[in-house]
Amino acid sequence: TTNHILFKCPLAVFGWCVIRDALNLVSLPNNLWECMSLLKDRKKFKPWISLIGGVCWAIWIIRNDWVFENILVKSPLYVVYKSLSFIQKWRILLKEEDQELLGGWCEAIRIKLYQVRPHVLPASL
Repeated sequence: TTNHILFKCPLAVFGWCVIRDALNLVSLPNNLWECMSLLKDRKKFKPWISLIGGVCWAIWIIRNDWVFENILVKSPLYVVYKSLSFIQKWRILLKEEDQELLGGWCEAIRIKLYQVRPHVLPASL
């Protein structure tokens, strides 16, 4: 189901967990209705739409690549990087104050990505 693809499959859960932790959200969205609850704050409506849309679109594209092209991502981090790519492209469509807010969120996500990125250990310890 769409709900599974966007919120329940392991890649999606990982992506949403990084977003949750980076933005200090209380919980993960489990479906589109819960995503819509983030839109209650009218001052942050358009930045939230851009963020949710970017994450969902990235997950959808990655899933389609897997199903139709047999391309599987090498790291779950790719979900978040692809999400950031869409979010940054769409950010310029927002008003300046919304761009700044979304830009701050993107920076928080980048910082969290750096923290969760697996570090390469030297060959000999």
